Amino acid sequence: MSPLTTLAPVDRLAERLYPGCRSGQPSPVDGTVAFYGALLKRLGDDATLLDFGAGRGAAFTSDRSPFVRNLSRLAPKVVRRIGVDVDPVVQANPALDEAYVLTLGDPYHIPLAAASVDAVLADWVLEHLPNPLASLSECHRVLKAGGLFAARTPNSLHYSYLLSRALGSTRFRRILLRIAQPHRRIDDAYLTYYRANTGRTLRTLLAQAGFRHVEICTHEPEPAYLMFSRPTLLLGWAYERLARRGLLPRASLFIFAVA
Repeated sequence: MSPLTTLAPVDRLAERLYPGCRSGQPSPVDGTVAFYGALLKRLGDDATLLDFGAGRGAAFTSDRSPFVRNLSRLAPKVVRRIGVDVDPVVQANPALDEAYVLTLGDPYHIPLAAASVDAVLADWVLEHLPNPLASLSECHRVLKAGGLFAARTPNSLHYSYLLSRALGSTRFRRILLRIAQPHRRIDDAYLTYYRANTGRTLRTLLAQAGFRHVEICTHEPEPAYLMFSRPTLLLGWAYERLARRGLLPRASLFIFAVA
């Protein structure tokens, strides 16, 4: 008996539309694979990387495929990985060589010397910044000249984030999140501001922070938030098809900039 026959009908449909997403492998449009693959191509060898907003290291947990976990480590190009976060849980991140907790008194100051890292990674972080310019300026300060800033963040024009912002922190939003992502840890939910989440806003902020050669790409992954029922999954699949053709806003922004 095929392992797929034991899946619920909605999961079998998800596997048919996005092969791998329910059988332990990345789907053909997996956003993590797309982003980290693009980042690896731009990284220099023997890089010291600052993981800005590193958190507990959810990308390295056992519920992700070995391929995705290994790709997220950015080996062999990254030889030293430093993490910072306002949450002390960063100290338990298994991917870090060093970890620092940003102080609440000055959460924008990164406790590293100027021009001390080759690259800065901010994966699903920009949307949580109350003052993105201050944080981007600090990222620029710790980067060496010619260093790489790379970020992945939501596109605030996408339907999923428009709905999230409209619902705010209401009880109804929490109910919807539990339905859409039943396995999501409650301690992985952080306050969002979406103050740096359009291409135009990001280009302005990055230029003000001192960055140059800004490249912004968009990406539409599988509709993970809509995989709780067949009708919603099919709606998400139809949207993804149109978004990939450039007819609708895509969910994610991939940002690459040079210090």
